[in-house]
Amino acid sequence: MAGAPAPRSRSSEIRTSWPPSRPRASGCDQAYLARRPGPATDGTGKTGRVEPIPRVAARVVLVDPSDSFLLIRSHDPSLEDSPTWWHVPGGGLDPGESAEQGAIREISEEVGIRLPAVGPTVGTRTTRFTFGGKPYVQRESFFVVRLPERVDVDPARWTDLEKRSTLGWAWWTVTEVTASAETIYPRGLVDLVTGWLAAGPRSEPVEVA
Repeated sequence: MAGAPAPRSRSSEIRTSWPPSRPRASGCDQAYLARRPGPATDGTGKTGRVEPIPRVAARVVLVDPSDSFLLIRSHDPSLEDSPTWWHVPGGGLDPGESAEQGAIREISEEVGIRLPAVGPTVGTRTTRFTFGGKPYVQRESFFVVRLPERVDVDPARWTDLEKRSTLGWAWWTVTEVTASAETIYPRGLVDLVTGWLAAGPRSEPVEVA
């Protein structure tokens, strides 16, 4: 379309606290890269399908006053030539945690800010992926939180795996995500964010693509 902005890479905008020697990813509870599990052996030479490990996770779309939202860039460090992708911050729930409790904890650990609350669940999603050589099936709850100001990510509480695997982060707009050629998960992120910006949380969470 004439006059439309060209898709732009965010590589130059990525913020990190170390100079990675190659692309890195967040931990297995951060991964969104959907790949089917491959065949495995049982020690007898026979091959079969590996059952995916079930996980439950919570993710928070952090929205700043300009309607930009924070995304993390990741890849699978167990693969030499892993692709990279962007995703919403969050992660797997600890035993006994509710989705709301896990969302608040994950943002504290991953972003470095303490949220007093996350509000109702605005979306849910089931995703299958392989990370670190293991297949997972993950059920995710999404929350959207409006921040009073834009924040920078503080990696002080990251685990060793997160330090080795996270490539960076950046604030994106809906327009930039729509125009980007980069891989961004969930694929239904734009619909989720624009729906929340237009009308706030719905009475029931939507299923996110």
